[in-house]
Amino acid sequence: MPRGTAASGHGGDCRRGSPEPKQLEREAERFRTWTGRTRQPRANWGACYPHWDRICAALERTLADGCLSPPEADTVLELMVHDRQRERIIERVGAHPMLAFQIATRGAGHVRAEVRWSVMPLLGRLGSLGAVEILHQLCHDPEPAIRRRARSTLATIDPGFDAADDLGLRTDLLEGELPTD
Repeated sequence: MPRGTAASGHGGDCRRGSPEPKQLEREAERFRTWTGRTRQPRANWGACYPHWDRICAALERTLADGCLSPPEADTVLELMVHDRQRERIIERVGAHPMLAFQIATRGAGHVRAEVRWSVMPLLGRLGSLGAVEILHQLCHDPEPAIRRRARSTLATIDPGFDAADDLGLRTDLLEGELPTD
C-alpha cells in the first residue's frame, strides 16, 4: 500500500501531517545499530536499551497521525518484540484502538513466532470481538508456545472460553466414546 493511503483497512486518506514522519524509523534504526554493537548476556537484552524514551516519543507522534503505513506497522511490531518485558510500546499503541487492531492483526499473521507472541498482550488489552477472533485463530498456531499463550490470553478476556472445546479436544474425545450406529 503506498504511503499516504490508510493501512487500517478503512479506505480513508492517510496523509502525514507531522513535520518528521520518519522519526520512528530513525529511532528504530538507532536501536538496530545499538543491538548490532551490544552483546548482552540476558535473554531480554533489548530492555537495556538506554533510549526507549526517544522511541516512545516518536511512536506517540506517529500514532497521533491516526494511521500507519505497513512499513511503520512492521517497525512497531519489531519494537514490540524487543520491549515485551516492559510493554512500553503496547501501552502506547493500546491507547489507539483502531491502530492497535491493525498492528495486532498484522502481527498475528506474521511468519516470526516471536512477533505473534508479542501481539497477544495487545489483543488482550483490546478485548474486542475482533481481538477474540484473532486469539481463537492463534489457538491453532503451529507453535505450541503460541497456542498456550493464546489460550491463556483468551481465558482472561472471554469468560465463555473453554480451551479444550476451542482446540477440538472435547469433540475428539466424545467421538471416540459415542456409539456409531
